[in-house]
Amino acid sequence: MQFRQTVFCFILLLTSSGLQAIELSSRKTVEVGKSPNRVLAVDMDNDGQDEVIVSSHAEGTISLLTFSSSSTLLSKKIYEVGANPSELIVFDMNRDSYKDLIIANHETNSFHILYNDKEGAFEQTTISTFSVSSAPHIHTLGVGMFNKDDFPDVVVDSWANSQLLIYFGKGDGSFEPQPQVIDVHEQPRTNLVVTNIDGDNLSDIVTPAFRRDGVSVILGSQLNDAKRANKAKLFSNAAKAFLVKTADVNGDGNQDILTVHRGSSFRDSNGEGLTLLLGNGKGEFEMAEDFPLMVTGSPSFVAIGDINKDFIAELITANYRTNDMTVVFYEQTNRRYQQRSFPVGKRPESVAIGDIDGDGENEVIVANRESHSISLLDFTSLNLFSRRQISEHTTTKPLANIAR
Repeated sequence: MQFRQTVFCFILLLTSSGLQAIELSSRKTVEVGKSPNRVLAVDMDNDGQDEVIVSSHAEGTISLLTFSSSSTLLSKKIYEVGANPSELIVFDMNRDSYKDLIIANHETNSFHILYNDKEGAFEQTTISTFSVSSAPHIHTLGVGMFNKDDFPDVVVDSWANSQLLIYFGKGDGSFEPQPQVIDVHEQPRTNLVVTNIDGDNLSDIVTPAFRRDGVSVILGSQLNDAKRANKAKLFSNAAKAFLVKTADVNGDGNQDILTVHRGSSFRDSNGEGLTLLLGNGKGEFEMAEDFPLMVTGSPSFVAIGDINKDFIAELITANYRTNDMTVVFYEQTNRRYQQRSFPVGKRPESVAIGDIDGDGENEVIVANRESHSISLLDFTSLNLFSRRQISEHTTTKPLANIAR
């Protein structure tokens, strides 16, 4: 196990008086398995402190990392999870009040479940494998309650057919072999999100519609209605919808949809950015002010959370081409979104936000695919998003070259 720590990270910024060094706070780098591609921050043992789960696409493993109160690595456990893990989801699958891990295995027709041992780790002997009929193979998945029987169900992509497949749980750890098929807009390949958009306590689904310049939304209330079950609604936002996340970004109690826009190739810089669709709590959305927003560098993933204790969610992208991450934040004085970027490892592919040291403040965790590492960054000890820093160092990029 290798561990290295950069005690101080300095960012050089151009000001009216020249270059100024800004201390980012302690930044740490932890080497993990080969080609880490997904990272989660999850409280595995219900103690109020998050652990880190990171998948190794090349090795077919996941690593479970725990940290001390000073963000020092305490332990690292490795689990074999099948070839090419491409998506990680946590959900209490066996209803024991502990989070289990569900893994999509890219270029296969299966997913795996690792069950929590209730002590902050996984049960090595109880990994379960389930077959799916995705075309051409599985890329992503989600978990929800879709048929009102109180058993967790798994939904997977079948992007070649522009479909989703819902495998209904039986309540005994197995699933019905024949899925419910849902038609969505092209292409739901990169990810999907299961959430509750309209407040009816039914699981809803959001997917990117890469070839339709928008997102597909299907409400849980549709799934048991034969006339509406397979009719996903398209919400247009911008070209090249690559990945979606949902959260209450503006604090009104409704789920919003944040979309990352980039090309299939990270070398394609056209149309890169973010869009934010604000929800009304009834299944309808409209574009937020300041969006679409240009974010360059091939943004490949986004996380949403408060990293500077201002009680407003920041939007953080992992930028694959430029080896950095961008923090998009709402500046309250000027009432608009601003952004700043910070270096991480080589080829950052995903990002997560969580309290890994138990101090009640969130850290940022970035999975760096070609550095075979994760970067840990703490923004709370330095106000990098003050009005003075914004006026001197940050420019808004409104977004002429992102197609509406």
